[in-house]
Amino acid sequence: MILEDTPFPTPYYQQPEVKMYHNHGHQHRWIDISTSVITLLGASSLLSFPSVSAALPCNSTVICESKYRKGSKCVNNVCSNPFESGCLRTVLGENATFAIDAKHTNRALPVKKRVCNSDDSADVISKGDVCIPSPLNFTEVRVAFGDWPSPQVLSWIIQIFLSEILQVPVSIDTGGEGGPQGSVSFYDPDNNFLYASSSYYYPGLEKANSVGDCRDVDLTTDSCFHYHPEVWPGQTAEVYQAVQEGYIEQPYLSGIVGSYDFYIPSYTVERDTTLSSYFGLQGEQHRRKLAETFLAPTTWGDYCKDVSSNNCTTDDDIAKRAPENQAEEAKYHDGENYDGHFRNTTQNDCDTNPKCTGHIIDTPCSWSTYTVQQLFQNNILLSSDGPEGNNRGYSYSAIVEIVRAAFATESDVMIVWYFPDPLLDQFDLIPVTFPRSTTLCEENRGTVAEKCSSNITIQRGNKEGSCGYIGTPLKKLFASEFGRKTEREPEASRSPAYKTLQDFKLSGMEMSEIFREWTLIDPEGDNREAVCTWVATNLNQLLRIVPPGYPRIVDPLLNDSDNLQYGAIGVASFIGVVVLITIALTNHWKEETPIKTAQINFLNLILLGYFFLSVGSILRGLDDTVGICIAEEWLEVLGFMLAFVPLLVKARAITVIDREARQYRRVTTTQETLYRIVAGIIGLTIIYLIVWSVVDTPTIVKTYALADERTVKSDISCGKAHALIFSSIRTGIEALIIVVTLVYAVEGRKVRQEFNESQTLAFLAYSHFIWGLLRNVAINVSFDASTQKFNAIISFIISGDTIFGLLIYFFPKFLNVLTKEPDNKRPVNFRKEKEKNLFRTWIRR
Repeated sequence: MILEDTPFPTPYYQQPEVKMYHNHGHQHRWIDISTSVITLLGASSLLSFPSVSAALPCNSTVICESKYRKGSKCVNNVCSNPFESGCLRTVLGENATFAIDAKHTNRALPVKKRVCNSDDSADVISKGDVCIPSPLNFTEVRVAFGDWPSPQVLSWIIQIFLSEILQVPVSIDTGGEGGPQGSVSFYDPDNNFLYASSSYYYPGLEKANSVGDCRDVDLTTDSCFHYHPEVWPGQTAEVYQAVQEGYIEQPYLSGIVGSYDFYIPSYTVERDTTLSSYFGLQGEQHRRKLAETFLAPTTWGDYCKDVSSNNCTTDDDIAKRAPENQAEEAKYHDGENYDGHFRNTTQNDCDTNPKCTGHIIDTPCSWSTYTVQQLFQNNILLSSDGPEGNNRGYSYSAIVEIVRAAFATESDVMIVWYFPDPLLDQFDLIPVTFPRSTTLCEENRGTVAEKCSSNITIQRGNKEGSCGYIGTPLKKLFASEFGRKTEREPEASRSPAYKTLQDFKLSGMEMSEIFREWTLIDPEGDNREAVCTWVATNLNQLLRIVPPGYPRIVDPLLNDSDNLQYGAIGVASFIGVVVLITIALTNHWKEETPIKTAQINFLNLILLGYFFLSVGSILRGLDDTVGICIAEEWLEVLGFMLAFVPLLVKARAITVIDREARQYRRVTTTQETLYRIVAGIIGLTIIYLIVWSVVDTPTIVKTYALADERTVKSDISCGKAHALIFSSIRTGIEALIIVVTLVYAVEGRKVRQEFNESQTLAFLAYSHFIWGLLRNVAINVSFDASTQKFNAIISFIISGDTIFGLLIYFFPKFLNVLTKEPDNKRPVNFRKEKEKNLFRTWIRR
């Protein structure tokens, strides 16, 4: 940022160094922070976003347990995440409980394993030793991670609380254009970590609003999230536009009051207390003081090229070696290898440059800062000369490295920074006071477009907008469909996530507490330990926002249909055995007249149908799966058709023959013709079942009902998208077959009794009609019963239909076989024998 009406100066890293050093002669203490933590924080830049892996290399589990905690193991030379199966069980113990006041009782609930989410591998989910499925199948909530520390902390707190207390699956979105960059789940087995590729990616909220469930999105190409935990005031225009377009709700307060300030190290204030107020900064009389105090930070590459006497080929106490790649060249600090350096450039040299200025470390112009306007309008002769944007700011990572370099070398530096952030808890930075903020001032702040303008006059704005910063409540954003979808869900299975996130608030002091804990626990590691410790310590406080009636308790004792299911399976199994015995007896007596005249092949087809029905009845007694749902339909439909179509074909043939015989007309028919008719109808049935299986493939649907305010009884059933259509087709065809068979049976009642089964068929048709009616009433009439109980009832009905069919059609034939008189003792009626012989000639076998 330049305060004079002059062109932008040549960047300092292209300027010759003027030898000017400060020797302050005394030491100061500061809170140290490891390279890995700075790298972790520095990964977030609102202009550049390198990824970070927090994975800790190891060669033994002892190292992992010393760096993390017991439970971390050395796997493939990387320490595993000790919290993979849950934060609270790891910290509080596997037998830990928590209490929430219910309406009528105070129940202590166990801390369970976390629920699985879409970031978990299929292998992890199938094993079940790390996570469990959401008991009520809640829709997964996807949270934006952000590219700065506080939303990252908020995302992990939310993931822990929802996943482990309320049993709602939660995943984290790190996306921008091009989709998520990788897994940053709190439970990631390898402790992976990276910041999101965008600060505020509104298309991710828009996508969640359009699809509802982000698991339906290809997350390799699209970003999708329901909730952004922290939004700063600089996004006011964008948020307003999103609300107007309808894909987000009006924003809610996050609980944090965020603020920006100008900061300098405490040791700088000790050297010159006037620097802590704008009174000691403004005016021409302070130009030289600022220029000589606040020098330009120097990258590792520039130091070795322009400052080091030997290009860093030997250790000079500032750089141990030369940078090895472009990433290292761009660093302002690199732990043990490069402490950092601040140098005087022509921008700072007031002897050769009458318009000299001190150096300030400004943020990117897209942040909610107004540095150019504040400095120019208050006549403070400082300017930023970084590589980012028209305001010459610095990225997040660069600012963190510069602060670290300043404290490592005890150099004076002034930065523009925000609260809450770990930097303020890790280093002793003092805010610089500016004129008090007013409503008039806030209304005259520059917009993002003005702050990022290439025209320096536009960047400077007006005097009215030059005040200092004031704390501003930060907001959180919800995709509109998130709340709407929640309200549409049945009460028993309604997710508590939306209401919980509405009420969830974290103060800036609490966030700062987590940042301090991070530094104290392990400044060389990631902050999973700090976040988890805070959640465990403050669990009772968090439990206050749990909606009434949650967490739900799915009580298996309420699913009281087990005895009915076992009874249905037992009865169906008995019927199946009876059918098999009937098949054996039928084929044993196939040469006996009652069996022979009824056609043994037709009887076997009928019995095969009954056997299919009995197996289908057994499956009805089992809990539904996709395979069972399909098998039930096939067995029941094929069983009915095999049991009834041969009877229908046979009844029609006898009736037609009898009708033609009475007219003394010759009729020609064969068994092969009848078999072809049966085969054709069964073939059409199989085609119907194939079409049904493809078009309306069943899915397993879980439904729930409240037994009381908190307890839920569960139900599992076969879900079919076109159930009404195919059920109507099936019912109509079965009813038609029964009615037609009944008509033929009644019409054929005058056929000679030796060949006449009309009375038996009529009784059989009546029986099937009654049982079919009962079955359709049970299917179509709504009553309060679980799917298991309903299926057991249907199983009993099908078993009853089958056993009555056996009793009506087969038992009389067996009785005739057992009670018939021998042929040599039976009186012969020559007239009847003549008529039978004549009838046989009409039926060509």
